[in-house]
Amino acid sequence: MTTPSGMTKTSTSTHMKADGTPDMRYKSSKTVKTGPMKADGTPDMRYKANKTKTTTTKSVM
Repeated sequence: MTTPSGMTKTSTSTHMKADGTPDMRYKSSKTVKTGPMKADGTPDMRYKANKTKTTTTKSVM
């Protein structure tokens, strides 16, 4: 897309403020919470939504 001044305009998924930080008024700028959090703000690892799946590989010698 081209603006009237001839500059190309790029679209981003997050709205930015003039100082370059994300504008938190928009849903696309907010981070997605994966699951319940503890009172100190860290993920509560008792819930499946907060656990990451790790894969292990076995090597045969």
